[in-house]
Amino acid sequence: MQLTKKILWAFFFLMPLLVLNAGNAFANISDDEVPEIKARVARISFLRGDVQIKRADSSDWERATQNLPIVEGDEIVTDKNSRLEIQFNSQNYLRLSENAYLKITTLRDEGIGRTSACLF
Repeated sequence: MQLTKKILWAFFFLMPLLVLNAGNAFANISDDEVPEIKARVARISFLRGDVQIKRADSSDWERATQNLPIVEGDEIVTDKNSRLEIQFNSQNYLRLSENAYLKITTLRDEGIGRTSACLF
């Protein structure tokens, strides 16, 4: 009987310490897993017609698709009767009409950086 009381008292006094230490251990794990996002990304929010994109790390042109991410260094070309809209954030869009060329040179959180565009 005495041994059971001692075990119960030990359990009630030690359990809160174990729970507090376990909570701190889980908190440390989640703090270490913060993602490091360094690239700013835009996306193609509307697309009609033939639109081609050349990635910054590639020399080949490929067909653009809706919701495709756009990053610094990408080049975009619209063909005849084509339209394109790029969404930078919830308030900033860029629309291209037919026969246009766009090169994204800088994307920043403070706002749209430099882009170069021309119409053929």
